[in-house]
Amino acid sequence: MANCEVCHSPASQKCAGCHNVFYCNKEHQKEHWKSHKKQCRPFEMQNDGEIGRHFVATKDIKEGDIIFVEKPMVVGPLQLTLPTCMGCGNYINSKSVTQCSKCGWPLCCKECENNPAHIPECYYTIKRGKKVSVSNFEVHHPIYRCVTVLRCLYQKYFAPDVWKKIVKLESHCKTRENTEGYKEDKIYVADFILNFFQVEELFTKDEILKVCGVIMVNCHEIPLSTPSQNGLFNLTSIFEHNCRSNAYKTFSPNGSVKLIAGTPINKGEHISICYTEPLQTTLYRQKHLADSKFFSCLCKRCQDVTEFGTNLTALKCQNRNCDGVVLPKSFQSPCSHWSCNICGNQVSTEYATDVTKRVGNELVVMDKGSVDDCKTFLKYYEKLLSLNHAYMIDVKLALAQLIGDGSQTLQSLPVDDLLYKQQLCKELIDVIKVIAPAEKRVVGILLVEIYAAKTELQRRKPTNGGNFKKSENPIETILECMTILRRAIACLQHEPDLLFEGKLCQQARKDLEKLEICSKTIFENPSNFA
Repeated sequence: MANCEVCHSPASQKCAGCHNVFYCNKEHQKEHWKSHKKQCRPFEMQNDGEIGRHFVATKDIKEGDIIFVEKPMVVGPLQLTLPTCMGCGNYINSKSVTQCSKCGWPLCCKECENNPAHIPECYYTIKRGKKVSVSNFEVHHPIYRCVTVLRCLYQKYFAPDVWKKIVKLESHCKTRENTEGYKEDKIYVADFILNFFQVEELFTKDEILKVCGVIMVNCHEIPLSTPSQNGLFNLTSIFEHNCRSNAYKTFSPNGSVKLIAGTPINKGEHISICYTEPLQTTLYRQKHLADSKFFSCLCKRCQDVTEFGTNLTALKCQNRNCDGVVLPKSFQSPCSHWSCNICGNQVSTEYATDVTKRVGNELVVMDKGSVDDCKTFLKYYEKLLSLNHAYMIDVKLALAQLIGDGSQTLQSLPVDDLLYKQQLCKELIDVIKVIAPAEKRVVGILLVEIYAAKTELQRRKPTNGGNFKKSENPIETILECMTILRRAIACLQHEPDLLFEGKLCQQARKDLEKLEICSKTIFENPSNFA
């Protein structure tokens, strides 16, 4: 039996939040809460030789539950960026810029001069004795490459506890040594910081390069400004990767990361997030993880070439009258050819990867803001790519939101287009549930699109004497729309209001409220709708 955290006597009552600590009575639990609440989490850290440190659930976690909230240790601009405000991180231009009175770094307003995030570069610039001058706002400015690194280095002397956490994070410096990125970091970051800020006595080149690696491997993009900023988190960086993760990240308005259960997570199960684009091909995901995180993913999805039957990376067999798909035997080991799952027709791996690359390049340059271009792409490449290929999914996602969103509004669309919009959304949701069930934002957006199309179709149904025909009783549609909106709200409920998804959730709540009032009116006066 475990012991009480307060009096150390035998105890059987677990903390309901984390299931990690015990108490002999409620009074001792209340007494201990002040110190325990900072550590009360429904997971614990474990370690093994293969994946290193990771987190395991200490109790069953429901889908949609907030698992964890963490403030960033350091926030800073992306390495390659147009000039941004050193306080809030938003873009600035020659008309909106103001300079920090102490150091000259560009700001969007005087209030941002006192933003705590700006202290490190301001401090080292003042010590340098000469102000920074940024005058060109139309190109990526090289000085921004050093900012997030400098903000991390600042912690060494002014927040040593934070510094210890930063240097403990993985940097993969040895693996990075022969890469172009490492060589560039040496010149444009390490040498620049040492020479420009004259801090040779404070930091070594190896320390700076270590921080460069830590930022590259562990930073998370915080999309609360335009452009996004990099955020370096301590515990969030330890959650393991899975291409079919069971959790996802979102952010609070203050920049804190929130980890949300994207699926039910059982006690003892590893908690994972996805480090890459979950709706991309296995070829892309593996390359991206190798280039940026320096490991090869061995999750169940990556080991299944069909990706749970979705064939997200598959090409179509080009043999006449064959409906098969073409895939390699494995993405984990070198393979000389890809084979059709029906007729056995083979193509070389070089051919398959070249085709995938060429279509991917076409996707980059196409206008995904054009309904016609999206439809043309789908029609042209349906003969070459599998139905659910990642590139087809990408275009379908764009098209599902474009139909009825431009010059041709939902009210002016033909019925066939509204039905097509609904069909696209439903097909996409079905695929996402299989390959990336934690992608709640995308599912939430698609559910709202289904709701919009469904309500427009209902609006066009004929009436009889002002009342709906029995076969077209609106209550069934209203109840269905309410269900769709509740599902959408559940998917988007944790998104910050200042982002598109958060605004969409707000609107969905308002629409749901109206429908609830409408349905109540119908139930109270059924004779009016008989």
